[in-house]
Amino acid sequence: MAAPLQIQLTPEEDRLLLELSLDPKTHKKTRLWAAMVRLAAEGWTAPKIAQHFHKDRTTVYLVLRRFVREGLQGLAYRKPPGAPRKFTPQMAAF
Repeated sequence: MAAPLQIQLTPEEDRLLLELSLDPKTHKKTRLWAAMVRLAAEGWTAPKIAQHFHKDRTTVYLVLRRFVREGLQGLAYRKPPGAPRKFTPQMAAF
């Protein structure tokens, strides 16, 4: 079994994560991910965080690993890639 992820935040990182998690202009997934990281820093385990937010524990592990790897920038929501649009500008003009 893998060792639990240890997240340690500086006071500045904790303050920024709190602001992110409370800002209504921030994407809802980014707010959720910031709250997950703060709870992990307080000693919560990934399964406990997953249960609290009604998410799968693998989702929590992915978020925490991304934070460890990329820092605060890793919590920014990125629209997933998809298929190209089928509705073209020429169709809109028609």
